[in-house]
Amino acid sequence: MFQAVPANSMPKESGGNQTRFGLSAIRDALLTQKIHSVLYSSLPMECIRLEIIKQTISNDEVTVMHLGVMLSLETINQFLQLVRPEPALHLVLEMAAVTSLDSAGIGALMHLFVHRKSQRQKLSLAELAPQGKAVVEVGVY
Repeated sequence: MFQAVPANSMPKESGGNQTRFGLSAIRDALLTQKIHSVLYSSLPMECIRLEIIKQTISNDEVTVMHLGVMLSLETINQFLQLVRPEPALHLVLEMAAVTSLDSAGIGALMHLFVHRKSQRQKLSLAELAPQGKAVVEVGVY
């Protein structure tokens, strides 16, 4: 929650024939308590956790990882820490449950692809939603 400051109560600086809102005027007003301070909620932000279910097929040659929730800026570090060290020759990421995929998620997928290719391993994406397919196509080209 925050408390809004009415525009007409904002301090102004005059420079020539122009009036503008400046940092020094705002700082001075804060120091003299002319502006109400902005109040933020003390509740912590909800932590977004990436869900991964691992399934190994045929003597550790193929591993299927079922991803859930979202693959985005909030979850890419956790995603790379969990998926990058996977030793299977072929890794399949099943993404049917992924509800959000942003450019950071695409970047993480590309990072994983390049890493696995350098290790002579394969990466496949399965069951990508139509919106996710469109994002991947734009990110790849």
